[in-house]
Amino acid sequence: MRIAEQTGQRGLKQSLRSRRRAPVAVIAILATVAGLAISKLPLSASQTVKYRVAVVEKGSVVSAISAAGTVKPLAAILVGSQASGQIKELAADFNSRVTRGSVIARLNDDAVEAKLAQAIIDVDVAAAAAGVQRAQLERAWPRPTPPAPRSMSRGPISRVRK
Repeated sequence: MRIAEQTGQRGLKQSLRSRRRAPVAVIAILATVAGLAISKLPLSASQTVKYRVAVVEKGSVVSAISAAGTVKPLAAILVGSQASGQIKELAADFNSRVTRGSVIARLNDDAVEAKLAQAIIDVDVAAAAAGVQRAQLERAWPRPTPPAPRSMSRGPISRVRK
């Protein structure tokens, strides 16, 4: 039994030693990490921020920026018209400020005027054809002659109520 007691005491001593060493090891690791983090911070006076002071002046922009990609507007507005055709005159340009009722473009109205003239001619032709049809109808079915008006002396006199 003596051997078992000696073995048990050795295991107990070793576990006590490892329990004492664990907090010391954790503290050592934390101190190392904190030291590395502090060493990376700019603490020296050579790393101060430098400013450049200048007087404000009005002038033109001399630098240009070039980029590749797609430009998208903040808001898109759909503009349409009630008529279509070729544009004869353009009164507004890109990014021009317009108000309600202002003329933006004038369409070429030659085709519309030609259609209007053709429609007027068609109406005149239809009216003439209707007159021809009316004349042919009267020739085919003559109207009966209305009876002759009666004179007052021939017919009975109507009585007036009193």
